[in-house]
Formats: sequence, C-alpha cells, structure tokens
Amino acid sequence: MEDASIHLTPGSLHLNYLKLNETYNYELNIKNNSRHLPIIIKYNKETCIEIKPREVHLGPNSSIEVCLTIKPSKIGQSFHKIVFDLVYQSANIYYDVGAAYLPVYYFASITTPKIQPKFNMGITPKITNEVGFLVDDVRFNTIIDKPIQAIVDKNFKNFNINNEDLIAFPNDRPKSLRPWRNTVPSRTIYANLPRLTNGPDEEYTLNTAEFQKKQVLKNVYSTYIQSAAKARQKKRRCYDESAAFKSSPNNFHTFIPLPPEKLMSVSVTPKYVRLGKIAPYTSCTNFFTIENKNEFPINVSIKALNNSVVIKEKKRMLIGPKITKNIFFDCYSHGLGKYYVPVFIIVNHCHIFDATVFAKVVPTTVKCNLKDITIDPITNETFFEIFNPVNCDISFSWEVQDKNFVVIPESGTIPFRRGIFCRIIFIPQLQAVFKTEIYLISQSGAKQVFTVSLENSKASVGFHTYLVKFDNIPLNMPVNKEVVLRNFSDVKIMYLISNPNPLEEITIKPTEGKINAKSDIHFQITAHFKNVVEFNCSIQFILQDVHKYSVNITGNVIFPRIKLEPEFIQIHKIISGAYIRRVFRVTNISETQSFINFPLEDIPEFFITDMDKNNINTVIALEPNESKELFLEFKPTEPIAYSIFLPYILNGIIGPPALNDPLSLNPMIYFKDKITDSILKIAVTLPDTLSTLSIRCAAGPPWLIFSSLHLYLFSFSNKRKKHFTITNISNTEHQLTIPLIDAEYPFSFKLEKKSYQINNGVCEVCIEQEEMVTFTVEFNPTEYGQYEIELPIFVDKYFEKCPFNF
Repeated sequence: MEDASIHLTPGSLHLNYLKLNETYNYELNIKNNSRHLPIIIKYNKETCIEIKPREVHLGPNSSIEVCLTIKPSKIGQSFHKIVFDLVYQSANIYYDVGAAYLPVYYFASITTPKIQPKFNMGITPKITNEVGFLVDDVRFNTIIDKPIQAIVDKNFKNFNINNEDLIAFPNDRPKSLRPWRNTVPSRTIYANLPRLTNGPDEEYTLNTAEFQKKQVLKNVYSTYIQSAAKARQKKRRCYDESAAFKSSPNNFHTFIPLPPEKLMSVSVTPKYVRLGKIAPYTSCTNFFTIENKNEFPINVSIKALNNSVVIKEKKRMLIGPKITKNIFFDCYSHGLGKYYVPVFIIVNHCHIFDATVFAKVVPTTVKCNLKDITIDPITNETFFEIFNPVNCDISFSWEVQDKNFVVIPESGTIPFRRGIFCRIIFIPQLQAVFKTEIYLISQSGAKQVFTVSLENSKASVGFHTYLVKFDNIPLNMPVNKEVVLRNFSDVKIMYLISNPNPLEEITIKPTEGKINAKSDIHFQITAHFKNVVEFNCSIQFILQDVHKYSVNITGNVIFPRIKLEPEFIQIHKIISGAYIRRVFRVTNISETQSFINFPLEDIPEFFITDMDKNNINTVIALEPNESKELFLEFKPTEPIAYSIFLPYILNGIIGPPALNDPLSLNPMIYFKDKITDSILKIAVTLPDTLSTLSIRCAAGPPWLIFSSLHLYLFSFSNKRKKHFTITNISNTEHQLTIPLIDAEYPFSFKLEKKSYQINNGVCEVCIEQEEMVTFTVEFNPTEYGQYEIELPIFVDKYFEKCPFNF
C-alpha cells in the first residue's frame, strides 16, 4: 500500500504590488508522486482565487499545468491557504485519500506601482538624423533589468547607486552623450565604445628615432618589473602588504613610477560617489574601490580636499597584486547646500587618481508626490504615500481644519529613505465640507499643503410613499405612521428634516442622521390632535445638504361617540353596610377606537366592576361597534341618597356629564380653544348632547353588625378555626339566609347555640332584637394549596324584591 501525495510547483506564492480588482494569471504544476495510484485532484474554492480546471485526473507519475487566477478584492496584505482534495475512484465509489495545501501571500494596493523602464536591445531614435536626443529618459540609478550583452562592471554598479544623470546609449554621437561633465575620454557603459575620439595630430607624431628612444625607456621599466617578478618566483616569497608595511616603513619609498601599460591596470571606481540627499549635521558612509590588476604591489596615499570627507582606512597603504580593496569614508554635512569634495589617490608617489564625492544637504522634510487628493465616494477614503528622502528618521504630523476629514496616522516617524501610506477618511456629517486643505508638518517645521476633495454627486434615493394618510384617527390619542427612505446608491448620504413639526400636533423622528449604502431608514410620524379637525401639511427632507424632497400628510380626527344602556337605573333603598349591583352596557358607535374611564372619586359608594368582579380603575378601549357589559355596585357605609349621572370621560377630554350642569352635556364646551392655524378646520358636525346614564338610589341606617367579613385561616397553626358574630341592632326580628351549598371543601360552617334549619342547602336562622349569633368556620384541607370562597348573606325582607348581601 502506498500513500497518495502530489507535488506543487511552486510550493508557495509571494506576490507584491497587485492592483485592486485586476486579474493576474500564474502557472501551477501539479505532479502525482504515486507510482501505481491514479488520483483525482479537486480544488476547494477560495475568495479571490480561481483555478482552471477545478478538477484534474492524474495517472501515476504524471503531471499537469493548471492556470491559477488571482483577483484582489481588498487592499493590504492577504493570505490564502488553497486546499486540494485527493480522491480515489473505484467502482463508482469515491474515497478521500489525502489533501495538499498551497499558501498564497500577496499585497494589493489601490494605485498601480510605477513600472520600471527596461532596455530594448534594438533602441532606435524616432528621428534618424537626431541620434541620441529622443531616446528614453533613463538614469544611472534606475533599478532596471540590464540586457545580457551589456558590459557592466560590478564596481560600476556601486558607483551608480546615487547617480541621477541620464544614461548615454551606444548609438549616441559625440558630444551628445550624457553626462559630459568630464572631458576625459571615457566609454559608454554598455557598448564599451570611446566617448571622445580624435584622429592623430601630425604635429605630435613621432619619427623613427624618437619612437626607438621612447621604446628603449619603456624596455627599462619592463626589464625591471620582469626581473623583480622572476626573483620573487625564484625565492617563493609571497609579498604581503601588511607585513611589508610593518617590517619597514621605508618600503613605501622604494616604489618607482609605473609605465602607462601597467598604470592602466590600476583603476579607481567610481569616479563620482553620489550620496544623494542627506540631512544637515549628519554623517553618511560610502566607499570607492581601488583595484590593482598588476603582478606586483603598489603604494597608495589617500587625501580628501575638504574635512567634510574623512577616510576610515589608513591614509597610506600597500595594495598587493591582483587585489581589490574598498576604501570606506564618512561624509559629514553642515549647512544646507551642495557638497563637491575631491578625494585624491596617489599611486607610487607620482600618479594621481581622483574620486569626487557629491552630496546634497536638504532640510528634514517629508515629501509627497501628490498635491490634490480625491476621495473615493464609495468607500469615503483613499490612500497616498509620503516618504523620507534623507539619511535620518523624520517625524511628521497632520493639521486638519475640518472635522469631517481624518488622516491616519495623525503623526509618526518615517525611517531614513523609507515611505509610509497614509489613509484619509471622510466622515459624513450635516453641513459637511467636501473640499478642504490639510497640512503636512515636518520635523524641520516646513508645511506642505494638500487639497482634499470629494465629489458630492446626487444619490439615488426613494420613499416608499410620498403621501401619508391619517384617516379617522381618535381624538386626543397618539397615532403613529411610518415612512421608509431607501438609499439605492453605493455611498452614504446625510439627511436632515427642516420642519420636524409641520403642525404643533405632528412630530417626526429621527430628524437627522446618515443612511448607509444600499440601506433604508424608517421615520416615525406621530399625530396627536386634541381638536376634531381635518389637516394637511408636508415634511421637507434635505439630503446631502443640497437635494430636497417632500412628503405630504393628510388626515382627519373623529369625535368619539358612545351609547350607555339603560339610560336610567333605579336602586331601591338598602341598609348601610350592604351592597347591591346593576348591570349596564357601553357601546362605541363611532368609526374609530374610543377610550372611556369612570372617575368615581367624588362618589366613593359606587364601584365599576367587570363580569369577574374585578374593579375597573383604568381606561377601557373600545373598538368600533364594540360593546362591553359592566356592573355598577352600590356599597353605602352610612345613610345616603343619590340622584346623579354616571360620570365618565371620553378620550381624556370629553366629560364628565353632571346632572346639575347642563353645559357639561354640550360637546362644544370641551373645545374652548380656537383653531388659529389656517391649515386646520372643523372636520365633522358635533352631536347636540352626550349620552348619559341616570342613577337614583338610597341607603338607610344599619340593621346588622358583623364582627368581620374577612376570615384568614391556616392549617399549620392554631388558626385553622375561627369565629365570627352577627348582631341585630334594629328594632325588629330578621331572618338571615346563608346558602351553605356554596361553602365547599375544605371549609365547614357551624352555628353555635342557636337553632336553625336547612332547606335545599340553604341555612335559615332568625335573629331577635339585640340578639347576637356566632358562627364557627373550620379549615381542614387534605392537600397543599390556597383556598378562597365568597359566601353571601341575605336579609329575608329584601330577598325577593331587592336582594342585597353581605
């Protein structure tokens, strides 16, 4: 058995400078490492990454190339781990046999990085006769790919690190080459062709005798050099420059001048060391190279013309044969300006080479290539780069005038010759500024001004309705309606309601804010009228501080109409301490919901209860054409008589009607405030009078006194048995009727020391004048719980005609 595995080439992807929402294709090689097992490779979808084909069948030891496509959808660094499932198929059954992973790292930016120029092997000018003037604008310090045929020295590359001059191309004609600061004949960096060539001058041409004499002098130097080389070879002595210097300093004086052929084998590169921009009162380190290609050592002395350049090596040294030595130096800056410091290299005390150090001292100021910054209206933000051009760290800060613009980071420090991306965000606000100026303050105190702008284009919005109707709303009751505002655009928008109270009775919330892209917001409109009117008004919406929209509001208020049945209730005289109740009906005959409550504070002997005997102390809501039956209970505590209208209040305004006040029955009396707003007008004709319920009742002196009408018993203590007494204080005999059939388990009642009779579960007992009877109540439960009963007690004379109870 063998394990299924594949090999991915490349094993990982590290990509930089991808442009947002651009498509990039890469080739991926997949190889089946199994020797006998065919497998199926399935790609699991990842965000922003696609592989075609998504499913591949590979035989043993086979490979295939697939296309990997990347389309970044967000800026910044991203990491994806691509998963490939390895599946084996046998008899139409698929088995998972493994998995493989490909890590992908990439950095996406919102702007496209500047494409570096590249050389073409066939560079030709646009105008044939103007060779060298219309070629590409390419400089020495540009990081570009060099052609294979280019003759570029390693030392020459180091020389051109900070060289900002234009490159001279091979087909340039004389005197059109750049740079031409030095008139010494030189060669172009690629074609190795002489830069300045002149024909032989006849006046300085040697004749035969002069040529032979010059050749004799040349042979003297050659013979000496060759003999010295042969002597060293014979003695097998290796000439070490440090040993020679330490053994005898006088060895520096034993060197003789070099002939031109040998002098050409000594080179100093680069001729011009360009340090670029540096900060004041700082130092910068660089080097130049001395190369000795001869078979013998040379004596070198180095001296800078200005103390701004300090050689870090020894000023006098020996450079051995076939040795290349880097000479490091420090350049110290003082005031602002340009520095040109020649450095002289003296070989064998007679031959002078020179290298010039160039530096430009500038203030410690952060730079940015942009002056105008435009913010993306969809994301309300953008990115831009600021950079440090000098050789030391520079601190910076931002100064922003308007609060709806924010720059991140607000301050910081940029390392030497590095850059940082800043993010500027537009925060939508009411009365926002869409074009402003921000200031970049550098360590040197310099300010750079940027113009920041955002296009305030009209957004696509819509209301779900432009007409809100409040039809037949109740009087003095708040009614809510909703208006939905939808934002169909890809940008946030600000809104403001210029008249949140178009009428005193109408309010709308919220009144200001913002709506996100592709979102909606619900506005709540509340109408609360205390007059029966018709109304019509409009609400003004201002979007993006400029665009205006209007939503109209119409409606009318309905007068609450109710009907009380019966119109008259007569209650016969009862004794004080007893109570009696009568049923009546309340019907809402208006077209909208009505609210009624009964203020009985001034007549404490009356109570309103529902069918479950619960007191009604709150407002009762009645839907259109809805009826509700209620009980009017009369519980006098002393002798009293009443002839009144049942007091009630409709919708918190109308009522209560009073029997001795005819004006209280007129609905107009409750709308004393005149309508001053010209938009409002009376909606309907009010009724002539209010519906009333007349009540007549009376109560006489008490006949009976009860020790208590509320008994509380507990089974777990000595309070499971209690007594209560009834005393006849009248001048006549009374018969009490108690329906014991209502006294159910676990209560039992017993009359102490008094004869009585029970007929059909009803206990009848006679109480003589000034007589007191005692009842015993026992509580004997067999289960846990709370038990309650209400036992009525009737008086015989009023049992049939006017039943009242205790």
